[in-house]
Amino acid sequence: FIVGSFFCILRTVPNRLLSSLGAIYVELFRNVPLIVQFFTWYLVIPELLPQAIGDWFKMDLTPNIQFFVSSALCLGLFTAARMCEQVRAAINSLPRGQKAAGLALGLT
Repeated sequence: FIVGSFFCILRTVPNRLLSSLGAIYVELFRNVPLIVQFFTWYLVIPELLPQAIGDWFKMDLTPNIQFFVSSALCLGLFTAARMCEQVRAAINSLPRGQKAAGLALGLT
């Protein structure tokens, strides 16, 4: 929820750079198939980590725990991207008059 909210804020700010950063995250995690993300988090990411952390993940953890940790990260980031897009769509669906009224009342 926290990651999705953070990237939703990035997607809705008027700053182009921050909005693009949020869009890249959402597009990356929503457009890559989930099974590919599972394999990437389980097989590729431990190889890209620093050697001490990668060795701990590959050798010290049991295979069930390895799969659980990589699956939790994968599903968490995938779900955060979907939540980010849903909340962004809800915010952008407000009419311009309601946004102006909210700003006039001090809601930011």
